[in-house]
Formats: sequence, C-alpha cells, structure tokens
Amino acid sequence: MKKAKGKHPFNALNAMRVKKISSPGRYADGNCLYLVVDQSGAKRWVLRIMVHGRRRDMGLGGIKTVTLAEARAKAYRYRKVAREGGNPFGEQR
Repeated sequence: MKKAKGKHPFNALNAMRVKKISSPGRYADGNCLYLVVDQSGAKRWVLRIMVHGRRRDMGLGGIKTVTLAEARAKAYRYRKVAREGGNPFGEQR
C-alpha cells in the first residue's frame, strides 16, 4: 500500500492486513491508534494520547480480544475524554 508523502494515515489498516502483519514494529492506523507487534509475534492495540499535557500510551487490548473496529471505537471514546480534560485511564478502569 503506497501512501502520499507527508499525509497522516487515516484508517490505514484493515482486518486482512492486521492478520498478515508479522514483523515486529508499530503500525499506524491513524488518529494515534497503533498496532504493536512484539518480537514474540504478539499483537496489541495502543492509543497514544495527551493527558493533562503529558503524552501517554494506553493499551486497548490484544487483537484476539479486541477487533480493529472495537479498537477504533475505544480510541475515539478515550480521545474524547482526554480532550474534555478528563482522565481516560480512570475511565478505562
């Protein structure tokens, strides 16, 4: 998949691509949502957000339990909480 240089990704991943990715790294879906693949091959969703002026990484769950659509919905909800001045980590618990 070729993307335009300088553009931020938006819904760059799809279910088939998530399933096929196997090399370790951090893959951006857009809106600060990332698929993280470990050396062991484990895959998990991570949301990178600003909470009270600090950048934080928030785990959303592994791909076995959280689908791409669910990860996007959770990311949207937690970004909204952070934008309104709340603490998404307290919301998650």
